[in-house]
Amino acid sequence: MNPPPVALPLSFDRRFQLWSYRHSHSYLVLRGWSDDYQEYTDLEFGGVLGMKTVSSYPVLSLTEAGPDEEIDGYPEIPERHADKVMKFRISDGTHDGFVVCRTFVLRHGTVAQE
Repeated sequence: MNPPPVALPLSFDRRFQLWSYRHSHSYLVLRGWSDDYQEYTDLEFGGVLGMKTVSSYPVLSLTEAGPDEEIDGYPEIPERHADKVMKFRISDGTHDGFVVCRTFVLRHGTVAQE
């Protein structure tokens, strides 16, 4: 079952960190934890074509990127694929970055208790 589409902008008042990046699958995960580390939020980007991130964000906002010199033209995307690519702006108010990708999924979960 596919997760529902995500409405942007998103804002999170929790720390996020670069949790996983797999070059072979062009897959990036930014994970945010609740204060007690019992709940997490994953921002999963698939088919990553380009990105600029820092290793952690004290808070995080995710918006759809508009026309921007830094993102536009990087990476070069063939016209026939342009409508299949998503461009996101990532920021904590101090560090601005971006992700250019083909898929995006927002997941929430809880840590299993032993």
